[in-house]
This record gives sequence, C-alpha cells and structure tokens, in this order.
Amino acid sequence: MRIEDLDFRIDSGVYAPAEDSFLLIDAVNLGRDDVFLDVGCGAGLLTLGAARIARRVVAIDISLKAVRNTLGNLKRNRLEHLCSVMQSDLLGSIPPAALFSVIAF
Repeated sequence: MRIEDLDFRIDSGVYAPAEDSFLLIDAVNLGRDDVFLDVGCGAGLLTLGAARIARRVVAIDISLKAVRNTLGNLKRNRLEHLCSVMQSDLLGSIPPAALFSVIAF
C-alpha cells in the first residue's frame, strides 16, 4: 500500500489504521523541533509520518508483531535512523524525565 510517498505494509495480526489516520500529523502542526511519541504504534503509520518532520520520534507497542512491522516500514522507507521503536505496555519503558511535545495514543 502507498500512502502519500510512503511504501507501507501491514503484517497479519497487526492493527490496520485507516488511511486518513495520516492526517493527524498535519492536524497537530508537527514541526522540526518537535519530539513525537506514538503509543500503540501498530504498523507505524503515524511513526513514519512524524519521522519525516519531527526532530525525534519514539514508537511503542505492546505487540512484538507491531514493533517488527513498524521497524520494517521504517527500513523500507529509509527512516529507521530517525526513530526509536520498542516493545512496551503503555509508557512503562519511557523514562520519567522524557519530554515529548506531541503524544499520539
């Protein structure tokens, strides 16, 4: 599947977002100085969109399948160097002092 200029795949067993979910990136007016947290990243649609704009992106999901799917989509689009992706239940792996300007949940 292509969304805008991104090659995006959804693996079996991973939440498939609506294509218009990508519009959230525009709606929050994400900028170059922002640090974006995608909680429950699924296949990584918001993660990929944010990676093209934000200074830093962190994506987390409780599902290892989702984490692997997000990593695959980042690599496929050569954006993996811009993001940290981890398996975690909600915010359990996020340090208490971490600051994010935008949190998508």
